[in-house]
Amino acid sequence: MTDARVSRVLVVGGGITGSVLSLALAQRGVDVVLAEIRPEWTGAGHGITIQGNALKAFRAVGVLDELMAHGVPFDLLRLKNAADGSVIAELPNPHTGGEDLPATMGALRSDLAGILARAVVAAGVDVRLGTTVSALTDLGDAVTATLSDGSTVTADLLVGADGIRSQVRRMLGIETVPEPVGMGIWRVVAPRPAAMDCAEVYYNGPKYKAGYSPISTDLCYAYLLEGNLDRAHVGEYPGGKILKERSAGYGGIWGEIRDGLADDAVV
Repeated sequence: MTDARVSRVLVVGGGITGSVLSLALAQRGVDVVLAEIRPEWTGAGHGITIQGNALKAFRAVGVLDELMAHGVPFDLLRLKNAADGSVIAELPNPHTGGEDLPATMGALRSDLAGILARAVVAAGVDVRLGTTVSALTDLGDAVTATLSDGSTVTADLLVGADGIRSQVRRMLGIETVPEPVGMGIWRVVAPRPAAMDCAEVYYNGPKYKAGYSPISTDLCYAYLLEGNLDRAHVGEYPGGKILKERSAGYGGIWGEIRDGLADDAVV
């Protein structure tokens, strides 16, 4: 671009990155169009562990206080033995966002998505749900994007925030695609045991590792990491029974979470 002034931006993808970027740009007077392929703008129901540097970014765009009202801050990571939940070590988490912010916070991803979506709309961003980019024309100092609904958007800058299988990257000639790395993860939102006060990770068990984080006063986000999973398991579905079978051999609080899962719990 020959002119350093960016007055209009098209952001493709309304996840955490696309939403925070759209919000930050709009707050600086930039005209923003946000194209999100989902017809309903919500986040997946599982949990998320947010480090201090991300909390700093959320504060910068004005959504931290609302997020803090929903999430659970903590400054410690505890390592445990799988069989009985005995403590191996306690590790203080670094305050990567500054000493005035928690080191880490657990939250429900759908809470975060809702907070960001409301803030983006309130900031005046032109949100186009159910659309994505289908074609691009490079104009040198600008770009014209044809959206999947047939409309066009001309902007000074196009940002691809459309995820791990980005359509924008492919249109720019970036051919790298995701490949299996030898691991798969089971994730579930479950009732939070009273003794859970921070994130804990279990080692020396039958799988690579298991762990959890508190995400609200009464909920936690638990996970089990093992080898590559059949693609049939990918997605959200009633798989509590399978997760309970896969996580046999884990005790302590993790075992308590597992034993409390319904067979049809969504994983």
